[in-house]
Amino acid sequence: IGHTWNAFYADGVWYNADLALDEEFANQHKEMDVDFNFGFSDARIDEAPDFAERFPPCTTDLLPVELSVASAADKNLLKGLKELFKEKNKRFALLSLEEGELCQDDLQKIANGLNSDIHTYSQTWGGKVYYYIFKI
Repeated sequence: IGHTWNAFYADGVWYNADLALDEEFANQHKEMDVDFNFGFSDARIDEAPDFAERFPPCTTDLLPVELSVASAADKNLLKGLKELFKEKNKRFALLSLEEGELCQDDLQKIANGLNSDIHTYSQTWGGKVYYYIFKI
């Protein structure tokens, strides 16, 4: 049917990811408060997939967003990420930008500020841009 379910493991927790979701189903998921269907628990799924026994239990939602800033130029962006990654010892964070997107220069500044390589995945949803930022 051209669809793929995924589960991923981060910071000791399993999460679901539905990266092949089409727009019709994405709109249904919005009603469940699941942002772009990445990092949600089994409790957010209406019906268990027929291969659920092959997946580990996903009991935690990654949401809510851990850091929201107005734009990539917001001075609190790097400060907030440093706090999440260094003080709270997290290896990934969910970031929401109210406007604009991060460019390669922005991402490099973030990596330099964290003194680490990073990998990002972004998605536009409801007028905002969301980034999962993984510290490598």
